[in-house]
Amino acid sequence: MTSRPVSKTKLDTIREATRADTDMQMVIRYNHKGWPKHVPHQLKGYSATRAALSAEDGLLLYRDRIAIPASLREEVLEQIHRGHQELTKSREHAKMSVWWPDIGADINRKVTTYTFCSIHKATQRKEPLITTPLPPGPWQKLAADVCELNGKSYLVVVDYYSRDIEIAHLPTTTSQQVPARISACLADISVWMPTHHLKLNLGKTELLFLPAKGSPMIDASITVEGSIVSPSQSARSLGVILDNQLCFSGHIAAITRTCQFSLHNIWRIRPFLTQEVTQLLIQALVISCLDYCNSLLAGLPACAIKPLQLVQNAAARLVFNQPKFTHVTPLLSSLHWLPIAACIRFKSLVLAFQAARARSRLFSVLTPRWWDDLPHSVRTTESLAIFHKRLKTHLFRLHYH
Repeated sequence: MTSRPVSKTKLDTIREATRADTDMQMVIRYNHKGWPKHVPHQLKGYSATRAALSAEDGLLLYRDRIAIPASLREEVLEQIHRGHQELTKSREHAKMSVWWPDIGADINRKVTTYTFCSIHKATQRKEPLITTPLPPGPWQKLAADVCELNGKSYLVVVDYYSRDIEIAHLPTTTSQQVPARISACLADISVWMPTHHLKLNLGKTELLFLPAKGSPMIDASITVEGSIVSPSQSARSLGVILDNQLCFSGHIAAITRTCQFSLHNIWRIRPFLTQEVTQLLIQALVISCLDYCNSLLAGLPACAIKPLQLVQNAAARLVFNQPKFTHVTPLLSSLHWLPIAACIRFKSLVLAFQAARARSRLFSVLTPRWWDDLPHSVRTTESLAIFHKRLKTHLFRLHYH
């Protein structure tokens, strides 16, 4: 007992309370003489872990941890939660020396009853809801796509500013027909704009062509006011850099540069900051940047998103002011930050939940497989808030336990 982080006085107190606890005395007796076939209901928690129980010097032990009698558990919970440590840290503290049946549930109850802990608990930062920004004027930003209805193909062009819609029937969807129709639509727009004292800005006109996988390269150039606009390698939309292969290498590189710049600035003032303030700054400037539109990265190989994971690792080390090569998994677990791959999966599954409940957007490749892999208790949740909580808990256990 001398090797345990408990004073002799406290051991004597626990020993006396153990003698007075009838349930624990029954457990010690059963552990010595053998457990009966039918165990009393109040001892079910002990019976489930009987193989790890032992008695020594008047104390009941669970492996190398001291079993605490019921009369002392509230006092021990106060000691575990001293300093308002969050749930994960409180559980890690308990695993060092004490145990009793359902100790995890009791710690969870203790932590959640404190308003301070509920307000300041570590959470995965939610992605802010960002609406599509309006361009300065009409017909300066367009969206175009080909759709089918009753076996016929149509080109649909939408103006971001006025929400005006142009629809043109496509007899064929060949590489010549579609660019020609887009050029004709833009020609009509360029005629309409001068009559309303507007001008089409060719200098800011970008064309991004996304060919199907394995399809041959074609000339998808369009003509606007006599000028030829050729497809670009990449284009920016709502802060996301889209490339014509949808590998998002440029977007990931841009996020990495932005986050590294923010981390460097925080590192310069880290000696003057507390851990809590550092965490708030990093969540606001770095984690939110990593989370933004991350569902677009679903399906990318691990090597593609590795730069983002390295940024998150550096952020976790900076929060705890740890050296560069410190093992990062315990730090991420303590902060309750999911790895980047799990964050992408989390966002995609939340969108799938909303699609299933609200009949909105559909996803046909990765998300159905991820959805089917979820436990039944998570998939059948009706509330979005509860789904958020259960999904993050599931992914957290998947990656850290």
